[in-house]
Amino acid sequence: MDLVYCPKCGKEQPPDTQYCDRCGQKINEPVNRVRIDLFRDYSKTEWLDGVGFGVFLIVVASVLLRYSWFFDEFSSWLKTWQYTGPTMIPPNLIPPIFYFFVLMGAWGILEGLIRISLGAKLSRGLRNMVGGGFSIGVAFILRTYSLGRLSHSNIFPAFIILFALMIIISGIVTGIDNRK
Repeated sequence: MDLVYCPKCGKEQPPDTQYCDRCGQKINEPVNRVRIDLFRDYSKTEWLDGVGFGVFLIVVASVLLRYSWFFDEFSSWLKTWQYTGPTMIPPNLIPPIFYFFVLMGAWGILEGLIRISLGAKLSRGLRNMVGGGFSIGVAFILRTYSLGRLSHSNIFPAFIILFALMIIISGIVTGIDNRK
């Protein structure tokens, strides 16, 4: 006696049955299965997300290689917060932070250009570029502060304005692909 299995759910069936008693699938009819592919192409540029994380790790490593003292100084600054609360970034920490934000901003702009050139949604590439511009804006504000051209009392409002501009521009850019 040959065993018969449902082609859809795999349940064993009597040999003379026409329909599965579990799922109702016709026994001698092929089933259209949904192929699950972990590497399916969601868009032409999704691979850039992984590349971006790799770039982030390389940028962090390059900051630590260029400014080997940074981690210790940054940790010491954070430890002072338990006594004083949050304080402004010490001037000696601004160059490595500036370097980090400039490199990440440059990557964001490059990533956006790559996405656009490979045919991704225009808004996706432009949002990457806006994020890159935001990172460079953060670097610019920190550098301006470290040079004494931006006062302690004006740095927080400068960040709020930069953040608001990023939100506004991102909203406009998102609307580009949503037009009818």
